[in-house]
Amino acid sequence: MFVDDVELHVMRNADGSWISVVSHYDPVPSPRAAARAAVDELQGAPLLPMPAN
Repeated sequence: MFVDDVELHVMRNADGSWISVVSHYDPVPSPRAAARAAVDELQGAPLLPMPAN
């Protein structure tokens, strides 16, 4: 998933729900819903690239 051309890391939980690094404590039913929740949470702030370890 991408938000404004920046990759949004999403992860599937064991129960089938999805979370993102932005909305980690708000599981949703799909990757698209995770992206929408992240956009809502950002409230216009830019999504910054997540550094690789």
